[in-house]
Amino acid sequence: MRPDRRKSDSSQQKYIFEDYRQLLKREKQRSERHKHFFALFGLRFKDPVDEEFTQLVRTQLRESDYLFWMDEVEDDLRDRTRLGVLLPETDPVGAEIVKERLVHWFHARMTPVQIRSAIYPDNGTFPDQLLGELF
Repeated sequence: MRPDRRKSDSSQQKYIFEDYRQLLKREKQRSERHKHFFALFGLRFKDPVDEEFTQLVRTQLRESDYLFWMDEVEDDLRDRTRLGVLLPETDPVGAEIVKERLVHWFHARMTPVQIRSAIYPDNGTFPDQLLGELF
């Protein structure tokens, strides 16, 4: 499946990890070309989350942001405790604002979550470096 940013259906913006690596590589190239930042978040939940909950998380993000499972196995075997978020064209200040908003949103729902972030290029210039910052 090749990600298509033009699709407005939020369910289309959830990808398996392998597809996300391709998306991250493309976003890195865009960021280099246009000289802008992007942010990545890693969300780790104490308990597994279901598809319905991920759709609620999706409502807290911009349409241009991407939500994905952080694993490399098939759908039915996923570790549903780790989600990743890509925020294109987001600098460190913007990333911190989104992170704080998510922390408050999860807290209001009494959902324990750990959120880590990585900013391109501040925390790494290669996808694996950035992903390594998340978990």
